[in-house]
Amino acid sequence: MVPSFQFSLNTPIIHGLVTIGKFDGKHPSLACATGTDNIIIHSPHLHDTDIKREVRQLSVNREITALTSGSWPLPTIEARLEAKDDNKLSAEAIEGRQIAKDVEISSLGLSGMKLKKTSERDALLVGTKTNLLCYDVEENADLFYKDVPDGLNAIAFGK
Repeated sequence: MVPSFQFSLNTPIIHGLVTIGKFDGKHPSLACATGTDNIIIHSPHLHDTDIKREVRQLSVNREITALTSGSWPLPTIEARLEAKDDNKLSAEAIEGRQIAKDVEISSLGLSGMKLKKTSERDALLVGTKTNLLCYDVEENADLFYKDVPDGLNAIAFGK
């Protein structure tokens, strides 16, 4: 068997704590837990565009015990609305405001924001001895964080 390509992450990864996800909604990326409580995300499709984004690092600062990814409907914030009056808003802005109401964005303190349509990007789920973290890799944001007193040793994600 001849490999198609090879690359080095320059750090040891933990056996069994590897997942593949389409964090941008289109291209597969490899996420691996390291022994230094970090997650390395290798996105080979970003090689031509930005060499620094091809390999990204997420610092968890806790011992990682489980790792997986799964498709998650992720709304993304595009920009603040400039107009305050609905009569001055474009149809797209009004639609964005309706989406915000539908997902109760105003309760999160993000009212006045415009949302792009929901995309089916993959989210990264990280388990530690005391927590579960659901992370949006593309937006570099936590989706939720939950204390798990008994800890996590495995995560399964499905639809």
